[in-house]
Amino acid sequence: MDPASLLTNAFVCFAYMHAREYDNAIKECKKDIELEPRFMPAHDWLGFTYLFKGRYEEAAAEFRKALDLSGNANYFLTALAMTYGLEGKKEEAKKILGELKLRASQTYVSPYGLADVYIGLGDKQQALAMLEQAVRERSADLMFLAGAPEFDALHDEPRFKAIIAASDSPTQRWQRRRPRIQPHLAELLPLQES
Repeated sequence: MDPASLLTNAFVCFAYMHAREYDNAIKECKKDIELEPRFMPAHDWLGFTYLFKGRYEEAAAEFRKALDLSGNANYFLTALAMTYGLEGKKEEAKKILGELKLRASQTYVSPYGLADVYIGLGDKQQALAMLEQAVRERSADLMFLAGAPEFDALHDEPRFKAIIAASDSPTQRWQRRRPRIQPHLAELLPLQES
């Protein structure tokens, strides 16, 4: 592997993140940012890695950088809203959710991303409803669902299991082998029954 390859390093970061090896993921993402400070995937995955470690301020800073670099893309806005929600800044998260709903009337906003926002707000039922919508739309984002740490708290839900089955892909088949829930996420996601 070429250690100077931004894309290679970014995918190494991504793989470490999904393997829950967060310290290694941080190291790899930072290598990319040192090589090219404007490389969005590195900021994105570093933001998610910080998020999964419970380092919300750092996660929000990375998502804001990605937002700036992307021209305010919906994807990064949903990640920032989820971060604010998990950090306890519910009003800020709801404000972004309102903006995303407004945008959805004019352009595509991924229901998978909206599910992230609802996870941040602690609303399990709305998160599941958005994931069900993502299945109906055949959202490409679903390829990450089974291994996405932000949805660990949903894995025992019958609706989530049905979503996994309905979005069957090789990545979803990994569900049976996925790492168990991260303790800090379980504690931070007191998801309400709606």
